[in-house]
Amino acid sequence: MQSLIPSTTIQSSRCLSRNFSKISQIRQYTNAKISYNQIYNKNIIRQQQQSQQQQIRSIVYVRGQRVQGLIRDPSEILSTDGVKYGKENDNLKPLKEYLNSLELSTKIELSDDILLQIITHKSFAHGSKPYNANISFLGEQILQLAATKYVISQSGNLNAIGSLAHRFMWSDKMLAAFAESKGVDEVFFCKKALPGGKIDKLYKPKSIYSTITSSIIGAIASKYGKTIAEEFIEKELIPAYKN
Repeated sequence: MQSLIPSTTIQSSRCLSRNFSKISQIRQYTNAKISYNQIYNKNIIRQQQQSQQQQIRSIVYVRGQRVQGLIRDPSEILSTDGVKYGKENDNLKPLKEYLNSLELSTKIELSDDILLQIITHKSFAHGSKPYNANISFLGEQILQLAATKYVISQSGNLNAIGSLAHRFMWSDKMLAAFAESKGVDEVFFCKKALPGGKIDKLYKPKSIYSTITSSIIGAIASKYGKTIAEEFIEKELIPAYKN
């Protein structure tokens, strides 16, 4: 005879089966979550270890005699060729004497702040001090215009524009040589790219020192106008160009 199993027993076993299935799914999900967290934590630990290793391996290399402290003296940053930055009379004296010697229709008098700005290049002290870039640009534009007028008046035609003689009038070589001939480059605050932070007063990069001359023109133009600036060019730079 076939034994009969009560229906309640069958239902109970089905419920147990479903419960076991749910428990199994929960365990699988929990195990997967634990595994994911373990991998995530391992990645975090690995990144932290790599970060620590990178920090340990970071090396700062500084050339020159200041290697011992690695921290530079602020007075060293604010000086060029051993000359300390500032409006001291010795710093501004060469430029003042030159401007006082000019024989223009107007006496040129510039403030100490402007004079110091003329002899300060943007490479000095990481550009933290007022530098001559803007007034140098203004002076160069006026010089190019005056040079164009001059070569046209000399040749009588427009073919001279863009010639070597025309472009030489505002070249770095010409402007740097002019500043040196007038002695206005004796004090100039800039950063020279010399190995080991060496000091060499004879090393004067033309691309940097040329800004002294163009800044003088720009400073004159900003205070006295373009006409006086062109007069300065006509009486000072053009004779130097001819020679």
